[in-house]
Amino acid sequence: MDLDLDVTEGSIHHARHVLVEGVRMWGLDDLAVDLGLVVTELLTNTMRHARQPNGAPAERARCLVQRIPAGLVAVVHDEDPTLPEERIADADALDGRGLHIVREMAASMAITPSPGGGKDITVILNAPPTSLAADGAAA
Repeated sequence: MDLDLDVTEGSIHHARHVLVEGVRMWGLDDLAVDLGLVVTELLTNTMRHARQPNGAPAERARCLVQRIPAGLVAVVHDEDPTLPEERIADADALDGRGLHIVREMAASMAITPSPGGGKDITVILNAPPTSLAADGAAA
């Protein structure tokens, strides 16, 4: 699945819905909610923090989700080359936990400069062994 979207609250909500339903269609129900949360966190970070080269807020992002033998790989791309820094949020803070949540949910997470400009955040979500076994039996 490949989504190119405007970075707004509405488009983030729509992307989450499309990706969750797509993953369910692939038979990976156990990963659908996790993927939705991960992508929402990453796209929200883009909306709040990413900047265009002229300093204006980022307007666009791209989200690619692919099925792999162990589960899913998701890549969120934006045009801001600034790599995010994971923060340690105060106990009563309302934000500042997004990357930490993503890192905890993912089997791996990498933040890299994109060859064409901007950055890519790549996340791998592993399916529980029972999901893959059931999917393989159905194939």
